[in-house]
Amino acid sequence: MLFFLLSYRSIFQTRTRTTIILLPSFGFIKGGTYHIDVNASNITAASLFILKDFVDYNNFNLHAQCQNHAKKAKNNHLEFSGNISLTGVLTPVLVNCGESKASELYDSTLISKKFENDSFSHNSDSNFNRVDRGSYDGPNDHIMKNQTEFAYDYNVNQMQEIEYNVTMAYSNPNFKIDSRDIFFVPLFRVLSHIYLAFLVTWLINAVKFINCRIHLHTIFTLMPFVRIISLCVWKSYSEKLMKEDINESVFNTIFDWIYFWALLVTIALVGTGWCIFRIHLETWQVKQIIFYSFLLSFTTLSLRFTSSTLLIVPLLVLMIVSVILYIKINLINLIVMGRVSEQMSKNPVVVNKIDLARQFVFISLGCLGFTAFGSSVLCAIGFHKFTCTVFYEAMLLIGNFLQMRFFLFRKKYLGQRRRGVMRNDDTEMSDESYEYNQENSDIPKMSVKRTARVVTMIEPLGKSKLALMIPSSCIY
Repeated sequence: MLFFLLSYRSIFQTRTRTTIILLPSFGFIKGGTYHIDVNASNITAASLFILKDFVDYNNFNLHAQCQNHAKKAKNNHLEFSGNISLTGVLTPVLVNCGESKASELYDSTLISKKFENDSFSHNSDSNFNRVDRGSYDGPNDHIMKNQTEFAYDYNVNQMQEIEYNVTMAYSNPNFKIDSRDIFFVPLFRVLSHIYLAFLVTWLINAVKFINCRIHLHTIFTLMPFVRIISLCVWKSYSEKLMKEDINESVFNTIFDWIYFWALLVTIALVGTGWCIFRIHLETWQVKQIIFYSFLLSFTTLSLRFTSSTLLIVPLLVLMIVSVILYIKINLINLIVMGRVSEQMSKNPVVVNKIDLARQFVFISLGCLGFTAFGSSVLCAIGFHKFTCTVFYEAMLLIGNFLQMRFFLFRKKYLGQRRRGVMRNDDTEMSDESYEYNQENSDIPKMSVKRTARVVTMIEPLGKSKLALMIPSSCIY
């Protein structure tokens, strides 16, 4: 996702000399309704208008808006409601029309700098709490009774020490969500079928080469299965959300977290050369990989359930630390593989295996980094969460294709046939100790001593000429 799309939170603060507040946009279809409650200290009058794009904002006469459509506040409270007569993504704009602000509001030079020094804070998506607004009495009773709608709590602190508490309830005729969110259901349906194809492919591969199964392949087979469950859960949630107001539960993210955790663990294990050119891993090394991957996945996905600033800051710090630790262990493994590759330059079988592992780790980490950066940029510049989700899911699919590209074809793993079972030769790498000492570096001194069995290919591999080694412990 979610990687950072699932954990991304848009928090920004600006300052303004005006009293113009842009509220979160919403996708309406014709016939939709809105209801906005405003509570603010020392507010006397305000006006609300709806924008379809910023061209409308630049051409809008704010002076006339306040003169003709301003509403007086009662006990620092105002209500705005109405029907939407067009289809599109609309943005409500709240204007404080109090007399004390007139000189600021009608200053054309300030209006032209509408977003410069804007002073409001906005937490997108997950900081908006959906509540059951029920029915509205009085002049707003045209809104359907007992109708569950989208509502958001939106707090804005102005430079003039005026605190705004704005609650917005939006509704469309046939569904209660943003019109852009209705595409999530078909998206999750299509993705679940794609991952089902991945799962079937790995299962066929396992059955076809039943005598030569690899632990890494078992992980690659289980990951699409977990992803399918996750997509089905999100699809069911999206379908219910169109008809009723339900809150997102932690259960929706459990399978996302499991998939993300497994993905991080798998990349790190490949980086160690496990089941590629190494037979066993040290216990401490396995525990380190599992813990760092758990820490990174947990902190990343926990952010979307945290709305308190006091919790967000330590979580962000912990996430940054976990990213550094995870990258560090992968870099150490890549450096060690590079040194071993230099020492084994006369053994093309081992060198090809090391190159395979290094390329997979480099590409996978680059793909994860690009996913995180791209999703953050898309959401930060205002793209809707559906667009960010499509980008995130596309990058995950690329990652799955890479796994198949590097590890699917079992003929590259086959050893010599003995008694009907594909096994390894008894030929060993030389029992040398490869010392790697890097001075003036954070990477500790380490001694690498590995003994592994080399595979003899039983048939030519064509142009690829890639021979892979399988330790005997990886065959079961």
